[in-house]
Amino acid sequence: MASFAINGSESRSFTILGCLGDYDLSKFAQLDRICDECYILYREPELNFSCRKDCFRNEVFGNCVDALYLSHEKKKLLQFVDQIFG
Repeated sequence: MASFAINGSESRSFTILGCLGDYDLSKFAQLDRICDECYILYREPELNFSCRKDCFRNEVFGNCVDALYLSHEKKKLLQFVDQIFG
């Protein structure tokens, strides 16, 4: 498991979301992309914030995973959330 140094706008996103764990660019990007795809699916402006709230540790993120038919990956994705949440 690789952890990367935090810098630039990525660090602001990481810390603004309340993430305090290991910053892994690949995992963070995968979680972030789920929220982007969920927004594209529903076009609800509040999804941009609510899906990422508390470093992806919220009900909306889980609902987005299900809505995008990624339930088969949900356990792995929630492990990613735990790792970056801290």
